[in-house]
Amino acid sequence: MENFLEDAPWMRKWVHQCTVCHQQGYKPEMEKSDSYKSPAGSKLTRLVNKMILNDAGVCDACCNISGRFD
Repeated sequence: MENFLEDAPWMRKWVHQCTVCHQQGYKPEMEKSDSYKSPAGSKLTRLVNKMILNDAGVCDACCNISGRFD
């Protein structure tokens, strides 16, 4: 993933990371942008899954495990 972002630094704006588990994923908003259909966007979606974070920056998986971050 880091190699990809070094080669395509403009795609970093579409990546976010869970503050608890540090997993990375692409932002759901990317699907509505032109970047989603670009070759770089296509590669990003193959490298990582879509990730939804809550207001605290925590992913669904971490929220489900702890139940504290809802």
